[in-house]
Amino acid sequence: MNKNLFFKLLIIFVFLAGLLVLIPKVRAGCGDPCTTLPKPDDTTSSGCDNSTYYRCQSNNDCTDTSNNVERQTNSGYQKTRSVDCVDVGGGNFIWVCGGWSGCGGGSSLTNIWKDCADYQICIGNTSWQAPDDDYCECKGECLSDPTSPHLESGTGIVPNTNVRLPIKLAWNKVPGANSYWHRAWKADPPTTTSWILSQATSSGFISNNGPLATNSGVLANQTWVIPASGNTTPCFLKLPVNTTFTQSTSTRWKIMPCCNADGTECKTWDAVSTSSFELSLAPQPVSPPDPDWNNTTEMFLDALVPVTLEWCNVKEADYYEVQPYILEGGVETLHGDPIEIEPSNPYIYAISFYEDLDAFFNVDKTYRWEVSTCWEKEGLGVCTTSQKWGFKTSPATPGVVTLVSPPNNSLPSSSINVPVNLIWTRAMGFNSFFYKTTKLSDGSVIQGTTSGAGAVLDLNLNQVYSWTVNPCTDNKCQACTGWLAPWQFRTTGRTPELKKPDNAMTDIVLPVRLDWEDIAGAGFYKIELTIAPFVMGSIVWTGTTSASDLILDYPALGTSTWYWWRVRTCANNGRCGLPNQALLDPKLRNFKTFNISTPTLTYPVGGQLVETSGNINFSWNSVIGAKKYHYIITFNGEELFNQIVSSNYASYASWDFSENGTYSWKVEACLDVNCNASGGWSAEENFVLSLTTPPEAKGGLVPCGKKYDNPDTPFNERESCQIIHIFLLLRNILDFALWKIATIFIILILLAVAGLFFISKGETTIMSQVKSVFKATLIGYAVIFGAWLLINLLLAFVGYKFEFFGQWWDIPL
Repeated sequence: MNKNLFFKLLIIFVFLAGLLVLIPKVRAGCGDPCTTLPKPDDTTSSGCDNSTYYRCQSNNDCTDTSNNVERQTNSGYQKTRSVDCVDVGGGNFIWVCGGWSGCGGGSSLTNIWKDCADYQICIGNTSWQAPDDDYCECKGECLSDPTSPHLESGTGIVPNTNVRLPIKLAWNKVPGANSYWHRAWKADPPTTTSWILSQATSSGFISNNGPLATNSGVLANQTWVIPASGNTTPCFLKLPVNTTFTQSTSTRWKIMPCCNADGTECKTWDAVSTSSFELSLAPQPVSPPDPDWNNTTEMFLDALVPVTLEWCNVKEADYYEVQPYILEGGVETLHGDPIEIEPSNPYIYAISFYEDLDAFFNVDKTYRWEVSTCWEKEGLGVCTTSQKWGFKTSPATPGVVTLVSPPNNSLPSSSINVPVNLIWTRAMGFNSFFYKTTKLSDGSVIQGTTSGAGAVLDLNLNQVYSWTVNPCTDNKCQACTGWLAPWQFRTTGRTPELKKPDNAMTDIVLPVRLDWEDIAGAGFYKIELTIAPFVMGSIVWTGTTSASDLILDYPALGTSTWYWWRVRTCANNGRCGLPNQALLDPKLRNFKTFNISTPTLTYPVGGQLVETSGNINFSWNSVIGAKKYHYIITFNGEELFNQIVSSNYASYASWDFSENGTYSWKVEACLDVNCNASGGWSAEENFVLSLTTPPEAKGGLVPCGKKYDNPDTPFNERESCQIIHIFLLLRNILDFALWKIATIFIILILLAVAGLFFISKGETTIMSQVKSVFKATLIGYAVIFGAWLLINLLLAFVGYKFEFFGQWWDIPL
């Protein structure tokens, strides 16, 4: 036998032998003492509690079909524990309880919860535990794709081609979904989402582009309304900028379900299918909204009048046509002709049916309406018509009609013009009006009806009237609310009081200012004048003015004449009030005009000698009432000047007169600018003109065309230049050369000869040269003088002998 094995067996034997010896001693020691001690209350066995334990059976995956919750209940199980008498020392013993064993002894009871739906996962793990909550929970990725996507209108499901907005996008409710996100875009190209009209947000519902909350059953359809009532941007699917109007617009849409009502825990966009439809080019109505989108069972109620129709813009539309309808007794008929609207730039177009006589909207009525998008193609209008919307107007009239003008005042100082424009407020809900005016002097009545907020009446002048209005809610003045409290007014036309000139005033200088009382409300005044008291055919002048005064002048008025005058107040309708007629009527006046006098000449007069080389100022005294002055200046019986001027003087330069001599002149004062009427010519006066030439104006070679005549020359330099003055020019040149230049030249030569002679000191050569120069100079001068003398003698020989050697420059050609 192996030695190691022997020792091992020996050790085991000794250990077992010791136990056999020890156990009897312990039991013998505990028996009597413990039996005298009370045992613990706990029994050695007990029933298990009713706790339920849970665990997930799978890995929380949507694709695991066993993704359920398992539960275990402890009912029917037993558990045990040991109780021992223990020596605690010093001869003392106590009972000590052991720990409870596991539950056992009963039959096992295990249940499996199979109520985690397909859209739920099990929250937790596979270990047993006692949670407080249900472990089945919705998971967005587990939700199914919305099924049966389709379009609905008020008539039910509609095809997805040529779709007219508004439309309802509908689908079957997704099990487990409590909200949905929606998205729509223009499919151009179809594989992109370049035009997203409704982008998901983190909160809210369909009314503000968020998810649509639902609380309906599993099989109920879910809907997304385009547009939704109350939406801040209702034109969800307005046509985009790059729409081609020869074809419809393809639109794609998706619905993404979410587990939670606040739009969280959702399926992904990529995991849901895409649907599409083709839009019509018809405009999309906006307001008033129609609850069922096609006015089949419901319509918008209590629309306040006036009703404003609104629709979405269709880019590049040439015009819109709006057609309203009215429903009466279940019968729908046209409500006026189509109204054409030119497009502009607003995002939403609107038209208010308020003042149109054929298509207004009345209170407590039912209407439908549609709007068409139209384009001009090949000279014809091609239109695409929207769906019809319906609404019912409120039975209440929201406004109050009040009288506005003329104001409630019948005093003469507040009279008004004629025709009279009655004006009242056009409150909402009232579409026709009775109006009535009563002349208080005889009780006669003028009345009528209108759809507007006013009426124009041609009434009598200078009368007091009362007026009132009865507002009606229909357009035929059949549903009226009652007459308003009447107002009063007075029409213009009263005869005015004449103010100036004072009665019987004489010597009134023209122009005459006629002034009279300003009558309230007058359109204009008519003025009449006679040269005798007002009798048949005696009126010599009549005129009109809008002011309360008038200035009359010649030829309306003559001089030294008596005039009677009167004024009539007239209205804008052309009728005038009564005039001042009686001869002794204090409102009738007369006056006498002045007689214009003859002016008196003051300079030059009485044959006065006028010696000047400057201006001659003719003057005379001013005449009161003269508009112009007419003067004539003559010389030797011929008119030299004949002018009409505004002031009492005239000025001429002395060279404006042809020659010296005696002149005469006269002046008359005129009543008009053309001097057709005057006070007569003044006495004719004479003066003698003696023109003098200033020193600076004398001399010169040119013998003609000058301002002054040089008395030192035998010809008149003031004459206009002619051919004969060429000879005078030659003569002046010869005179200047012979008697001025040649003389100066000879003197200079003589001085030069004298100088040379002085410095030569008798030298023969120099003296000879000096004599030659002096001799040549004398010969040259003699030749020039001889030529001049020969020409003058020749001219004198032919007969020109007025002076010595004659005046050959005056020979007629």
